Amino acid sequence: MTRHKLLNIALSAIAALSPFFLFIGGIGMMMREGTPDHWWERILWILGPSIFWGAGPLGFFSALTLMIINRKRLKSFWCWFGLVFLLLINFLFNAVTLASASWFSRHYLEPCKLEFRPPLSDTSPERLRKMNDDDWNVIYNTRRSMHLKFDHADVTNEDIERLGGNAYIKSIIFDSCPNITDDIVRSLVRVPNLEKIGFISNPQLKNPDFSLLALLKGLKTLYLTDNRNLSTESLRSIAALSDLKDLGFKGCSCLDDAVLSKIATITGLHSLRLVGCEYITDVGIAEILKKCHLKSLSIFACPNVKMYDINGVVKSRRHVTKQGELAPIDNETAPEQLREQ
Repeated sequence: MTRHKLLNIALSAIAALSPFFLFIGGIGMMMREGTPDHWWERILWILGPSIFWGAGPLGFFSALTLMIINRKRLKSFWCWFGLVFLLLINFLFNAVTLASASWFSRHYLEPCKLEFRPPLSDTSPERLRKMNDDDWNVIYNTRRSMHLKFDHADVTNEDIERLGGNAYIKSIIFDSCPNITDDIVRSLVRVPNLEKIGFISNPQLKNPDFSLLALLKGLKTLYLTDNRNLSTESLRSIAALSDLKDLGFKGCSCLDDAVLSKIATITGLHSLRLVGCEYITDVGIAEILKKCHLKSLSIFACPNVKMYDINGVVKSRRHVTKQGELAPIDNETAPEQLREQ
């Protein structure tokens, strides 16, 4: 068999198989959201990006090359038609494969949101979601990225402890969970891929050591809303989270200028939201602006914040939407959407 025939066979095989490898590479790319459990998943997890970005262009250019190197040998209309048809089919197959991979990602591999709350029929003030085996099985058996929210749920530190090692959980929010105590921080450290943690109205949180969360290298977002029993020392411990990008406080009675000065040591902080914090003043805000390269600073219902200096210009009762960009706001009431941001 001549070298030319071997080249034709190789190029034809690459052009024909490229859509298949493109699909496999796309699956490998999407699997990178989670942690591989089997050997074939590990292979796809490692090789997925290279296969995905290489298969499509390689198949298309193989079909194009096949047509170019045979242009002088093709004297029949049907031969030219066959090569052009192969080129178009390869292009269409790649397009269909990309569309299929996108659909598969949206329906099966994108992060899912699991929220556990009492039934709507329960309107009593003491309403509480009783977590059962079915609820926990849903979490244990979900094999893609998850965002968990426990809203008025009977969840305990021990429950979260049992989620240790679950690499699919990306965020956890505790909203009005009465049985969450200071030890919850130690339990959360065992969930390795957490990127976001939120505490909303958890009265048993008093003096948790947030510095332990520094063990979660992927943690980027932390917000504390209406946890009025938190101590000053506990809030100071947040300064140990050097990789934090997004931080929010609402209704934290122990948050003052001294705590803000400590938090200002997180120089990589990009976004800070302060809502209903009555003890912070312009001094604390100035310290944050001086040390942190903030892209977003939101201040609402903080009565002692009246003016602060941005890029050397003194402004009064303003909302910094972006660094150096100012927009007027009403500093008396906080938008409801900031409750969970």
